Amino acid sequence: MNSELKNPDSIICPDGFLPLTLLLLSFILNLIWQLSAISSQRSGFQYTIQRQDELVSQSHKVQAGFQKLMNDLLDLAQTDEDAKAIAKKHGIARNANAR
Repeated sequence: MNSELKNPDSIICPDGFLPLTLLLLSFILNLIWQLSAISSQRSGFQYTIQRQDELVSQSHKVQAGFQKLMNDLLDLAQTDEDAKAIAKKHGIARNANAR
């Protein structure tokens, strides 16, 4: 045991290349893993954005149909008492600055 402590070469690794190689390899593997995770997140975000665009388009169509229905109800309320009662009951009226 005393001979091991007196000889510092037996404690220190004689070749420093192996630890540096392992460190570099782990760094490269970590970088590859992070790049693949970023790539999958990006494709997920692109899919979500595409899906949201479809939903926004669909909601615009529904809103346009609803506005047409309300305008038709208000036009009908000018001549029909039942339509006028429905518009009054639900507080449906045209805005002064409507498009």
